[in-house]
Amino acid sequence: MISIAVCDDDAKELDKIKEMTDKWCASHGLTAQILTFDRGEALLNTVIEGHIYDIFILDVLMPDIDGIALGKKLRLEKTVGSSVPIIYMSSSPEFAVDSYEVRAFYYLLKPVSYEQFEKIVADAISEANRLKNKMLPVRTRSGTYPVAYDEICYVILEERALKYICYDRTLKSMTIPGSFKSATSEMSGDPQFFLCGASMLVNLGQIKSIDKNELTFSNDVKLQVPRSTAKPLYKAWLDFWLE
Repeated sequence: MISIAVCDDDAKELDKIKEMTDKWCASHGLTAQILTFDRGEALLNTVIEGHIYDIFILDVLMPDIDGIALGKKLRLEKTVGSSVPIIYMSSSPEFAVDSYEVRAFYYLLKPVSYEQFEKIVADAISEANRLKNKMLPVRTRSGTYPVAYDEICYVILEERALKYICYDRTLKSMTIPGSFKSATSEMSGDPQFFLCGASMLVNLGQIKSIDKNELTFSNDVKLQVPRSTAKPLYKAWLDFWLE
């Protein structure tokens, strides 16, 4: 089941978005939980309390907190991270550039027709399903822990083990039998990860900024990467977000 949060302070727009979402899900035999909010803070509080959403559909101009500021706060929550799709719907193109800072999945201008909406929501649900299936079991000395790809900032080789620096925790695996490249081959085959040299793998989706060869991740942790990989990493990072 897909969980979708819709937030708009205009009751008519809120009903319209929900109706279009219900229509698309019904026509594709998809079970969805669609929760509606007329205030951004109300939505944010449910996320803080632990509710997990697969997609957010947000208005931009709202009285208590605007959609862009709301998106930034949502991105800081562990259950949202950097990749959960956020779709903006606004009557003005003025904030389209600002939506890039939130890594918006799409920015739609109102009024939105069902034909416009169904293509975007289909792509967003496809992406949400892809993210839900991206889990990695990390075996440590104290047990095995499931880790979502999206929460990993970077992985390095340390004392013949893999050290996972995640958004709000660090895990160290058991000793690996082979090379770092072999042990991380599944992740490095995913387009959101970039291999830096022989013993470092970074998550492009968690990088907030790049300054020369220093990376700053979404949790403000910094990492120096080899100078030889800084330029191709920067290009890969730009390509990842442009795509």
